[in-house]
Amino acid sequence: MNKNPSLKTSVPLSTHNAPHYSWGNQYDGWWLKNEGNFTVISESMPPNTTEKKHYHKITEQFFYCLEGQLLIQLEGTEYLLSAHESCSIPSGLPHKVKNITKSTVHFLVISSPNSHEDRVDLE
Repeated sequence: MNKNPSLKTSVPLSTHNAPHYSWGNQYDGWWLKNEGNFTVISESMPPNTTEKKHYHKITEQFFYCLEGQLLIQLEGTEYLLSAHESCSIPSGLPHKVKNITKSTVHFLVISSPNSHEDRVDLE
């Protein structure tokens, strides 16, 4: 129970009731947290899809694979995350994520500070 009225709380969110958006051509995202010092997005990518290579000027990102496999490319190195595996990406490092499998991948992206308007596309 929140005994301090100055502390802000939120209702429980999931992909069933969180604000939804589409990104790229075929991808889905749900804003689990979209304010304050960091954001949390639940995302999904269908089979055999990829996003554009990009970097963030000041934002650090943390990817956490929930289900399936997520390939993360970082400057010539590739990491294949399976369920319950993660990868941190510091600001300024070009990267892109791919789903090279035959199943949809579900993952979380945690960004700090908030990554709005901080992305620079390289492709």
